[in-house]
Amino acid sequence: MELSNKTICVAGIGGVGGYLGAALARTYPNVNFLARGARLSHIKEHGLSIKSESLGSFTVRPHAVSDSIAEFGHLDCLFICTKNYQLAELCRQIKDFISSDTIIVPVMNGTTAATEIRKSFHTGIVLDALLYIIATALP
Repeated sequence: MELSNKTICVAGIGGVGGYLGAALARTYPNVNFLARGARLSHIKEHGLSIKSESLGSFTVRPHAVSDSIAEFGHLDCLFICTKNYQLAELCRQIKDFISSDTIIVPVMNGTTAATEIRKSFHTGIVLDALLYIIATALP
């Protein structure tokens, strides 16, 4: 799948989501971040900076950053990097913006996220994912 013309969203811009989102935004033009609070404000003003042994140090500015998924429209690819207790609410927010061809990749702690997402939507292509990373999100 060619991602350069797809709308990508990373939901949850903490340590894992921030790293993943920054790597995607550095490569693809239509990467959106779903963030909230102080992190949302910081990314809007300064972008998202990464310091990584493997990727180097860089700052990205996503195509858009918001606390409302509605601002991004239909999603072709969604990476869910929220905390487990936020998953049900996120699923309620995003259900109108995914379709049968939306790829949904939960990158979360535990082993039940993909199952919960499949139960919530009954649509989309939900992939199981495993990411091993040591990351810290700084304010």
